[in-house]
Amino acid sequence: MLEAASTLVRSRCLRNRHSIIFVALDQEEQGCLGSLEFVRSYLAPDFPQGPQGAFVLDTLANWAGAKERSQSVPEEWDRLAPEAARSIREHGERVSTYVRTRLRFQELILDHSPILQGDFLGIVTRASSPSESRLSASFSRFHGRLRPDRFRLEHFDLRGLPSDRMPNLGELFSHRYFWRSDNARFWYHQEETNGTSVFKSIGAALITDTGEKRETSSPV
Repeated sequence: MLEAASTLVRSRCLRNRHSIIFVALDQEEQGCLGSLEFVRSYLAPDFPQGPQGAFVLDTLANWAGAKERSQSVPEEWDRLAPEAARSIREHGERVSTYVRTRLRFQELILDHSPILQGDFLGIVTRASSPSESRLSASFSRFHGRLRPDRFRLEHFDLRGLPSDRMPNLGELFSHRYFWRSDNARFWYHQEETNGTSVFKSIGAALITDTGEKRETSSPV
């Protein structure tokens, strides 16, 4: 993170129209207390209209490359993020076809399920948030300048989570995998102002390797 910040400061070819704040947040496993304090004590009072948006990075280095069966896709992803689930499976189908063709004269393949690979980064946003749509498009554009053939990008565009109100318990429970990182504290913040509860939502895109859904990994 510090190296990325240093590179931006030293770069002469990049001129930002907005300030960029790099923040290392702690106590994510204890309820995202670090991000809660950052939003509550810094962003909310100093940026009453909210920042342009935030990229939240959580587990990025578990890239399994060409390792077979290194990614799992829970069934609920088919309902909550159908495009991403379908894309991951279709990529697995192409890999499976290649492997079966390569080994068609050998009796080594007994399981004909898709060979899902953990060779992508996921970007998680709420479909109802215009700022998160901009964040996703911007990240995708710059990602395309790298090695998209090797480091794929999968978009988890969540249609079932609101951006204009606090979600109800049913919405939270069904999407529990996607909001348990620090992005949740940006997405949903409620504070008391003069005895009145005020809801705020800051656009944030979660960049992740899908964490424990990435079964086998190798550092990059």
